[in-house]
Amino acid sequence: MQFATVKLKKWGNSLAIRIPSRVLKDMDLALDDHLVLWSLDGEMHLVRMEMPTPTFGPGSKPRPKRIGRG
Repeated sequence: MQFATVKLKKWGNSLAIRIPSRVLKDMDLALDDHLVLWSLDGEMHLVRMEMPTPTFGPGSKPRPKRIGRG
């Protein structure tokens, strides 16, 4: 488990944070990974999502699979 203090910064019309490399490494995150972010009772939660390889055919719909901590 890794803890970090981060600061909100302006990014276009939004606010952003930088995720420190030690946290990225602990969560096994890399560039272009898909993440899900939600808030609950004033707390922010971030979970990496494993995206399935797209398949083509009738009725095929990609569905994210939750992995990691949340």
